[in-house]
Amino acid sequence: MKLSTKDIRNVAVVSHMGAGKTSLVEGLLYTAGAINRLGRIEDGNTISDYDPEEIRRNSSIATTVGYLFWRDHKINLLDTPGFLDFMGEVKGALRAADAALVLVNGQSGTEVGTELYWKALEERNLPRAFVITKLDKENSSFTQALTSIEETFGKSATPFHLPIGKEASFSGVVDVLAMQALMFQQQTGKVEPREIPSQMTAQVEKYRERLMEAAAEGDDTLLEKYLEEGQLTSEEIGIGLRKAVLAGKVFPVLCAVPPCNLGSTPVLDFLIDYMPSPAELGETKGKDPRTNAEAARMPDPSAPFAAIVWKTMTDPYVGKINMLRVISGTLRPDSRVWNANKETEERVATPFFLRGKTQEKKEVERAIARVPVLKVDDANQAANMLFQLADQLSTPDLSCLLKVREIQELQGKIVDRISDLKTFDK
Repeated sequence: MKLSTKDIRNVAVVSHMGAGKTSLVEGLLYTAGAINRLGRIEDGNTISDYDPEEIRRNSSIATTVGYLFWRDHKINLLDTPGFLDFMGEVKGALRAADAALVLVNGQSGTEVGTELYWKALEERNLPRAFVITKLDKENSSFTQALTSIEETFGKSATPFHLPIGKEASFSGVVDVLAMQALMFQQQTGKVEPREIPSQMTAQVEKYRERLMEAAAEGDDTLLEKYLEEGQLTSEEIGIGLRKAVLAGKVFPVLCAVPPCNLGSTPVLDFLIDYMPSPAELGETKGKDPRTNAEAARMPDPSAPFAAIVWKTMTDPYVGKINMLRVISGTLRPDSRVWNANKETEERVATPFFLRGKTQEKKEVERAIARVPVLKVDDANQAANMLFQLADQLSTPDLSCLLKVREIQELQGKIVDRISDLKTFDK
């Protein structure tokens, strides 16, 4: 599939532990046809949690990447651990992401981890949305979870979806913007459009008015029309909301039940319609390491190559593997790249994409088809290593040190996935 930069979405999935991140990623991959079996945490057969320790503990301990294709777009997903001791894994993933989904447990509402990860997202200034999960469980409540979100993060959290039914009777959502009910099919992730239940009409109209106001505030032209006419079309609301989401003025609230794969289709559509592509985020600024002068790179496949290694993992068969976020340019097999930090040349082996532990070797043809991985000769400084391809490799004329927020050296530079589980055991 031929993709351009605007067809890419890079999304981190974060939450306090136990909210359903891995199950949601599994459902999204399955619904999009990227995998042919819906794995379960309890069975130890999900794409993300493949490490023996993760399977034994039923909990993620490292960030895992996966990708899918949906509506002629590519979505790169980063499934992060929820356990607070692995905050470095989360912050490393946020360096590679352009947006985030924040999961909130429908039984408990916002928790300590929710607030900590939210602060990390604010530091990166990433567009984000909430997904309220476990709405099929006993004592779950969309209303109470939404209230806890609003009390913690403010009224900018705005429902795009409203649940149909509660606890065991949860069966679908109402798309507030489209004014349409979406009934879920168990396991498949597919939806069936229907009329809005009559008893929900007043509630839906209330939240649609709230969406209209948020859309108007996100665009001066729409605000003028809204003040004059008091109404906006669905298309205009969608345009205004997208601008507000990208600007961090609105934080959409969605619904899903990941283990049953209920809600995956609306979430995938939302990522395409409202989350940014790398092309919309503009240039990445940095400094020339020789002169300390300001420099920048645009997300353009034809620009000089620039990338950052945001994570390193160890494979028992091939050794250390570095995960890249490509900032600009194109990376091809057997390239020679310039390590701007160490001022030395490195050789790149064959780049490949990861989906869980599965390696798919492909040429990275687009600058922001992010999260490819590769091997280099020296990965000792992988957590903050920067690369830049030079026209003449003997002189780093095009090197550029990109600004990278220090993340406590990414917990020992995260060269090994995990070498000591003592803290985790406590």
